Amino acid sequence: MTHAHGDHSKGAKGLMGAGIDVYTSMGTALELKLSGHRLHIIKPLEKFTIGTFDVMPFDVEHDAPEPLGFLLYSSVNKKKLLYFTDTYYLKYTFNGLTHIMAECNFDLENLYESIKTGRIPSMLGPRIIKSHMSLEHLLEILQANDISRLEQVYLLHLSSSNSDEQRYKKAVQRATGAEVYVC
Repeated sequence: MTHAHGDHSKGAKGLMGAGIDVYTSMGTALELKLSGHRLHIIKPLEKFTIGTFDVMPFDVEHDAPEPLGFLLYSSVNKKKLLYFTDTYYLKYTFNGLTHIMAECNFDLENLYESIKTGRIPSMLGPRIIKSHMSLEHLLEILQANDISRLEQVYLLHLSSSNSDEQRYKKAVQRATGAEVYVC
């Protein structure tokens, strides 16, 4: 689990009650008051294994206690997936990525238009910029990482009022040459 905000964590207790293990940071576990033998506390940059996957959690920037992103590597098919959401910046770079699942919440033009027209309150703008990934930052992140083996990109967590699905998909396709899906 990446972080404690309800849209990312509300099912944690139910999953654990159903016998499913939950892996998350101490900050997230404390914030959500999670405990029990199904809870696994993980730390940034300390790799662990689940089945045939090696998982490397890494810290991200968000307004929640100890948020995480994940790099997953399959020992079976040698694919490497980078997963991050609810962050405006990644301080790490990764080699040999084959798949990316990335937040692409807004772009500055749409965000400013939403504020100008009153679709969102003006005081929400700075929070969005400092807690979510813009198209502009995502394109920079793609350039900074080794995407020479990239096959697919999944764009996640698009804002309903500050995004443009088709424009984002085309921009990421141009930048990567990979298949791009909007989820």
